Amino acid sequence: MKGVSPPLHVIEVPDKVLLDYVHLVLDGEFLRRLNIWINSQSDYGFLSNVKEEVDEAMVEVKFPHDFNHTLRILVIP
Repeated sequence: MKGVSPPLHVIEVPDKVLLDYVHLVLDGEFLRRLNIWINSQSDYGFLSNVKEEVDEAMVEVKFPHDFNHTLRILVIP
């Protein structure tokens, strides 16, 4: 396909598309959005005042014993 796809005149990618596991988790979209929400400099930084609470909640997540993974705290520049 060459040129601009006609649906792009109707929807804004990635703002108005359905979010799924592949794009949220595997492609890193969730972390990108979370960094925007946590950043106090951002216009959408509505979570900036609860960053410590989000960090605590992420560290306390318990995974099944056979799942070798832990969540880390958020690192916001």
